[in-house]
Amino acid sequence: MIIQADDKIELITEKTRTDGTGGKIGLSENWRDETDVVHDENGKEVIYSYWNGEKYISPDVYKALSYEDSLSFLPCKERIFRPHTIPHSSIRFRGNSIYLHISKMSFQSEEMLFSSRYRKLLETFHEARPNVFEYSTKGGNRPIEASRRKLLNWFRLYEYEYDILIMDKELGRKVFEEMRPSARKIYSTTLYLKGAGEKQGKTVKMYLLQKGFYKIEITFRKDTFKKLGLDIRKMTQQENCIEYLRHEAIGEIMKLKGGEAVEQLQLNFVTENNILARIIKLENDSQRTEQRLAGIENDSQRTEQRLAGIENELKELRRALVKQRNRDKGDF
Repeated sequence: MIIQADDKIELITEKTRTDGTGGKIGLSENWRDETDVVHDENGKEVIYSYWNGEKYISPDVYKALSYEDSLSFLPCKERIFRPHTIPHSSIRFRGNSIYLHISKMSFQSEEMLFSSRYRKLLETFHEARPNVFEYSTKGGNRPIEASRRKLLNWFRLYEYEYDILIMDKELGRKVFEEMRPSARKIYSTTLYLKGAGEKQGKTVKMYLLQKGFYKIEITFRKDTFKKLGLDIRKMTQQENCIEYLRHEAIGEIMKLKGGEAVEQLQLNFVTENNILARIIKLENDSQRTEQRLAGIENDSQRTEQRLAGIENELKELRRALVKQRNRDKGDF
């Protein structure tokens, strides 16, 4: 069985527009106080460039400077805002770019699984106002709508992660081994099949998950969104997002190189269309139906018991009435 899901969606915008208008998104005066410096997996601060008041240089160029020349440069550190109300969401600031990110959309909770991705992105952005982003309703009385307009006017789709879960462990293992020779990069539990380390086009990876399951991860970017005419407003429920991108995902799966196992995976993926949110909804509906039927059966049993009780009471009443009539006849 193949199950489709999604894990991450990310938007991007600029602090200052690069289209020649010079428009600014509007950061609050103390936005740095509301954000934290990003640290890498080794606990080091993420420095993306250095600035001396006139020009920026890369970390590699900075390392090559003499000690005296390096003193005039200050590090530019990536910063992050983490909302409290939307788990696994963040807004990162790196140079002129701003990234609005939500991850673990399929597996953190049913509430997130069934939610509109667009709505959760909007709520993440709205929580950052006015402490991180300036806020003005322009005379309106619906704050969330002001944030919606700002989000749609400034942000655009940057990445969407489409997951393909291989529930047949043996098939997943064979596919993993068959694709190993054609992988661009190989790690113990991960194969980079396309776009390794790139931020353009599509990236395709395969992972060994816990308990022996396997996942193929396709990351879609700008070229795909433009081709399909997708924007933030269309990225609503999981089923909708996956249906928009399914044809593109099929195209990537059919390009995989391997043997019989890969061919079986391709056949299964094309002929099946199982989406995680849809499956969970059907299971929940089935459980609710069973509970309702059980409730109806229990109600029926209780009704029968009440009717039986009433019938017994009527029998006792009839017997009492008969006895009463007999006594009345004797008195007469």
